[in-house]
Amino acid sequence: MNALPLDDVPAVKVYLGLPLFGSRAPPGGIKELGRRQAEDFAMLLFKPVVVGAADELPSVVAALRQRGCLAAGQPVGLMGFSAGGAAVLVALMRARLRSAPRRS
Repeated sequence: MNALPLDDVPAVKVYLGLPLFGSRAPPGGIKELGRRQAEDFAMLLFKPVVVGAADELPSVVAALRQRGCLAAGQPVGLMGFSAGGAAVLVALMRARLRSAPRRS
């Protein structure tokens, strides 16, 4: 949010916190995240953060619609950096895979 301000972009902007970080940190905070990284970075840190964030996007969109911030059918743009960017890619890949026609 501070690194790339989008104040001049005419859109509703929502800045989401990642699972396991900030106020969503597990008990033990940074030490626990370090332990997870050392034990199994992919399954204990990367997956819960990235896939967890991608999993939350549909409920975020639903909440925005419920609050009148987003009309049905209105496009949604996603942006992220680092783990947030990876979460965006996961969400976009899932959407693409769900809408891709099946080939025989």
